[in-house]
Amino acid sequence: MPHPSNKRLLVEGQADAAFFTALCRTAGFADQEIWIGPPTSYFQKGDGKGNAFQAFEYAMDDLRSGQVTHLGIVVDADFSTSPKDGFLATYRKIEGIVTKFGYLPPMSFAGANYQGFKFAHPKKLPTIGAWVMPDNFSDGYFEHFCINAANPAESDILSHAKSAVSTLKAPKFPPHFLTKAETATWLAWQESPGQGLNSLIGNKLMDTNSAAFKGLLQWLTSTFQTE
Repeated sequence: MPHPSNKRLLVEGQADAAFFTALCRTAGFADQEIWIGPPTSYFQKGDGKGNAFQAFEYAMDDLRSGQVTHLGIVVDADFSTSPKDGFLATYRKIEGIVTKFGYLPPMSFAGANYQGFKFAHPKKLPTIGAWVMPDNFSDGYFEHFCINAANPAESDILSHAKSAVSTLKAPKFPPHFLTKAETATWLAWQESPGQGLNSLIGNKLMDTNSAAFKGLLQWLTSTFQTE
C-alpha cells in the first residue's frame, strides 16, 4: 500500500505508533512528516515483532531504490524465554537484516545506553537508526523504558501501582509481564483513566530531563532530521 512519506519508522503495534507520533511532535517534526507504522499499516499482516522485522526488510528495499530517505525501527528486546528473544537475539536480528544490504554494524557496544544504534553504509546510502527497548542492552519491554523515564512527581502513585500489582494472589499474567501490568495500573489511576502510552507525554507523566527520554528524543531527531 502507498505510504505518505519517504521517512519511515517501523514499530510493533498501534500503541507504539501513537506514542511516537506524540514524540515526533515534541521533537518538532510536522504531522505525517514521518510515516510511523506498525506492520498492519505496512502490509496485510498482523502486528508484532516478527512482522515488524519483515516490514523493516521491505522498507530496506525501498531505501535502496530511493523511495525511502530515512529509516528507523523500534522493537522490544523481550525476555530470553526463547532463542529468538532477549536483547542480544533482537539486536542480532536487526544487524542481520541491515548487513544483507551492505550496511556496517556499530564498532562496539557494551552496557545500557540511551543513544540507540546507527548503521552506516560504505557507499553512502542513508544511515539507519535502531532502538531496542528498553535501553539497547537489557531484556525487557517498552513499559520498562516508560517507568525508567517516569516523572519524579509520579513516584508516589507509581509506587502504589506496583504495590497493588504485587499483592495479587494469583495473577493471570506471566511473571515477565509484571512491568506491563504495573504500567497499565499506573495509567488507570490518572485523571483520565485508561489512556494509552502516548498520554505519558502530553500529560507530563515522563521526566523530559531523564537520560532515557532525552536519549530517545535525540535518537529520533538524528535519525529523521533532514540535513
